[in-house]
Amino acid sequence: MKFQSNAAYTLSYSVYTIGYAAILSYASYYLLECGYSNSEIGILLAVSNIFAILLQIAPGVFPSAGFW
Repeated sequence: MKFQSNAAYTLSYSVYTIGYAAILSYASYYLLECGYSNSEIGILLAVSNIFAILLQIAPGVFPSAGFW
């Protein structure tokens, strides 16, 4: 039973990571085509990654707040 839940978690995490990597790899190209400069793209992607990290931490810090 434990192996089955670990396998399901591993599969879902792998699909998420592969999808995220595929989208992120084309983000700079897409933003360049939209007219953003390299500096703006770097700042935008860095801020979005920092925001993603903070968003993942929030449910662990505030578990009884009732938001999640």
